[in-house]
Amino acid sequence: FNFDHVPLFSNKLTFDENKNLIPTFPYTDEECKDCANCKRNHILNSSSDEDITIYIGDGYSDKCAAEHSDYIFAKKSLLKYCEQNGLPYFQFKYFENDKKIVVQLANKKKIKKRHQASLKRRDAYMQG
Repeated sequence: FNFDHVPLFSNKLTFDENKNLIPTFPYTDEECKDCANCKRNHILNSSSDEDITIYIGDGYSDKCAAEHSDYIFAKKSLLKYCEQNGLPYFQFKYFENDKKIVVQLANKKKIKKRHQASLKRRDAYMQG
């Protein structure tokens, strides 16, 4: 896979004059108290109403973005979160396997929006 075209959103670490690491969090959100890099906002800002979103994650900071996504590939604590909250997901194994699942769904014309995710995205857009 070539991901050169995919934008990268991460927290930053810089050194001060005493060579101490200083973290900065350019992607925080006042509404999102769970993580320092609001992945939900990356989903919202990078997609339109017509887009079908696919999210791949494995941790605590992925849960909000997953709730706003149409298809979720999950493992570890995100998988547990999906199970506990009734979110449909595919178990994330490795990218090649996940790509095959998406291609199979597309070939069967079964890719569609997840209604609850669409409602969550709409609510987030309405809040501004």
